[in-house]
Amino acid sequence: MIHFKHTVWVPALLAVHLILLSDTIWTYSITVDEGAHLPAGLSHWRFGRLDLYRVNPPLVDTVAAVPLLFGEFKEDWEWYSIDKNTRREFFIGKQFVDLNGSDSLRLYRYGRLACIPFTLIGAISVYWFGRRLYGATSGIVAMCLWCCSPNVLGNAAIITPDVGGAALAILAAFAFWRWMSCPDWSRTLVAGLTLGLAELAKSTCVIFYGLWPVIWIISRRAGGVNPL
Repeated sequence: MIHFKHTVWVPALLAVHLILLSDTIWTYSITVDEGAHLPAGLSHWRFGRLDLYRVNPPLVDTVAAVPLLFGEFKEDWEWYSIDKNTRREFFIGKQFVDLNGSDSLRLYRYGRLACIPFTLIGAISVYWFGRRLYGATSGIVAMCLWCCSPNVLGNAAIITPDVGGAALAILAAFAFWRWMSCPDWSRTLVAGLTLGLAELAKSTCVIFYGLWPVIWIISRRAGGVNPL
């Protein structure tokens, strides 16, 4: 059973995280990478294709562009191309900023705010994982490290796939670990869905396809994972 103090710490840490993150979102200028990520996400909605910024899966960019679908701004797709041998996202990103001028920062802030759920997923996932492994206090410590990490705060405040990929990778790893402890169909479904989300967020998560079977084989030889 979770002690009352832990039910207070979890929302308190999330609130602190959101306050720190919101301040960073509002004060950061547009970084080099996210200048291309937001128009790339917008192109996914406009054309139903994933040609821009295809070196990473589209989930984070697509989520970031959702607020733009309900607002007014200028756009020009002159540089858009389906040629797989060229990367036009940086040209289009620069053009997007040039077209919208000082209003660009507002648009990128909207995109950053839309990506906040990813870092909240990461915070809650490390709490769940730490709590199940070593107890509720360990979950709080793990959550505190995530919520107050300068690396997490800095990257969660911009439109890039790093924090989204990390958060969904942790969630997928937690779901897989629970499946190994009790491989029923419900946990199989959750593990598969979370793995799919992780793969949609960051290309480096492809390592799970090779890593998880190895972990499963080692676990079986060692006698399995304690049921949870």
